[in-house]
This record gives sequence, structure tokens and C-alpha cells, in this order.
Amino acid sequence: LLLHKLKMYGIENQEVQLIKPYLEDRQQTVVQGNDKPNFSYIQTGVPQGSVLGPLLFIIAMNDFAYSMPCRTVLYADDTTLLNSNKDLQQLVSDDHILMERALEWFKGNNLVVNDSKTENLFLSLDNNICNDCETKSVKLLGIYLDNKLSWNIHVDHLCKKIARVMFLLRRLKFCVDKQTLIMAYYAFFHSRIWYGIRVWGNSSATKKVFLGQRKALRVIEGIKDSMSCLPLFKNMQIMTLPSLYIFSCLTNVKENLDCFKSKQTVHHYSTRKNFNLDLVTTRLQKTQASHVCMKTKLFNKLPEAAFSTNT
Repeated sequence: LLLHKLKMYGIENQEVQLIKPYLEDRQQTVVQGNDKPNFSYIQTGVPQGSVLGPLLFIIAMNDFAYSMPCRTVLYADDTTLLNSNKDLQQLVSDDHILMERALEWFKGNNLVVNDSKTENLFLSLDNNICNDCETKSVKLLGIYLDNKLSWNIHVDHLCKKIARVMFLLRRLKFCVDKQTLIMAYYAFFHSRIWYGIRVWGNSSATKKVFLGQRKALRVIEGIKDSMSCLPLFKNMQIMTLPSLYIFSCLTNVKENLDCFKSKQTVHHYSTRKNFNLDLVTTRLQKTQASHVCMKTKLFNKLPEAAFSTNT
């Protein structure tokens, strides 16, 4: 089936025959304890741990989006279906149809769906709908999504992780120097708060994370909780949590500047704000506070000199 898809994407038969031995006649086994089971031939899938494995898997999954009547998001082996409807009952009915169609596609492509990791989450600003939902949150690519998109659940999980890092820093303080503590901070603390900060960094729940960041710097410096840690951020050259959020939004705009419309594309008049990006028109406050709008607003607040730099 995979070889057939390669031909469908324009790969010539000679190249397909070159890949064929790479996929066929592969064996694997599972060793548990002292047991030595026999090897079995791999009938489906791609070789795990191989260089070409991820690319071949993407090719195998690529046509899934064209087989579904809704929007899909594919990332590695995580598949997300997105559907919307103002009528909740109709939405539930549509979801069942979409799931059946997706399962049929997976079965036809010799792929198995992990039922234990399959979740259904309803997103709504209506509290009555959210309270009636069985599933309150799901974990998607390391980010916890709740049905109100408040990011409270994700921040709670994040605070538990950084609390363990705080314990580690306190232990390390007695056996390593300050520079090593800063390296440990970047490895275990910064990496956690940086991940996905663009989507959750503007929520009110981030105050708890910022409090944990300030505590971490006080531990590294060895000062009391009552003392100000603002000079520590400058001395250690560590960005505050709000600064990290702003930096993440701005770099995302800079890297994808071609995807945004500027005032120059909207009108041809010469104004001082020609380099400003066109703001997305939204009605909901939830959308206005999201990174979709915030990164454009933050980018427009940059000085004019920032638009001409190549950095």
C-alpha cells in the first residue's frame, strides 16, 4: 500500500523498486525477561527507529486530510479532527459520523487507532455546555486543553513540574556553583515554561508560573523570599515570563511575516504606520486575548527601526 502511494505521488517505478527491499522481509521480536520469542515478519507499517521511517509515515498519512469532510491537523502520529456547529446535538451526531469515517480510513490503510489515547473534547464559551461535558480536558502534544480554553489545567500541571525543579535546584545549590545552577535552570525550568508559551502565556493563570520563576531565581542567588528579584533577572540575563511571551509572539511574526498583511497591502497611501500589520477583526474577548491577535498588536508596537533590521 505504501509503495502504491509513492507511485501516486510521482515517484518513478525504478525508485520505488529501490525502496521496496527496505520495507520488505523485516523481522522483529519483543524480549521480556529471559524469554526469547521467535522473530516475526513485519506485515504493515514502517521500520521504527530508521532514518526514512518518519518520512514514509508522513507519506502514508498524507492523504487522510483529503478523505475527511472536516479540518484536520496532523503532527507525526497525532491526528486531530476539528468540527463546529451551533447546534450541540447536530455536532454530536456529526462527530460520530466523522469518527466512523476516520476509523474506516485507518482500517483500510492497515493502521490501528489507540483507543486509550482517543479523546473527544467540546470547546465552548457557554458554561452550561462545558459543565455537561464528560471530558473536561485533553493533552495534545504536551499542552493541556480544557473545554473553556482557560489554560488553568495546563498551568496547574506546569506548576507541579516546576515545583519538582525547585526541589532539584535547592539540592544542587549545596554542591555546585552559581553558573551550573543557571545551566540547570535553563535545562529543567526554562525549557518547560517556554514550551507552548505563545498559546497560554497571556492567560491570568500564568501569575502562578511567574511566581515560581521568581522563586527559582531567589534559590539560585540564595536570597530571602521578601527581597526583590528584579535585579536578578538583569544580572543573570534571564527573561521574565511576560518577556518570554512577548519574545515568542514577535519571533513567530518575524519568521512568518509573509503570512501577514501590512498596511501597505491594504492601501497605497504613504503613512507613518505603513509597516504596521493589519489587525485581525474579532468579536470575542477570548480571541482578542489569544496569540492570534496579540502577536500582531505587539509587533505593531515595535519602533520603526525594528522593521528595517535583518535580525
